[in-house]
Amino acid sequence: MTLSNDDKKWMKDNFATKDNLNDFATKDDLHNVADSILKGVDRLFKDQNTLINKRFSSVDKRFDKVEGEIQVLDRTIKDETRGLRAELSNTASKKELNRLKARVSRYHPAN
Repeated sequence: MTLSNDDKKWMKDNFATKDNLNDFATKDDLHNVADSILKGVDRLFKDQNTLINKRFSSVDKRFDKVEGEIQVLDRTIKDETRGLRAELSNTASKKELNRLKARVSRYHPAN
């Protein structure tokens, strides 16, 4: 079997020979490339984490402000509720109202 010049050229370009061993990647080359890629990905993650931390810190500040406002509103509502209870505590209970109705009906009948 004889090979054409094109086949010989293709084989020389695609297979390692003693003349072109340095043209092919070695394990060390692959390790170096993999390390470079991993370092780049690590840097991207660190940059992303920095951005996320900045955003969350601003969100935390806003929530702290809202939380303070809610506490003020909560205290105000509780104070108003206590005030209304105090005002309404001097009104007659239903039992007392029914007794009073019965007395009024006895002394001043409707018919």
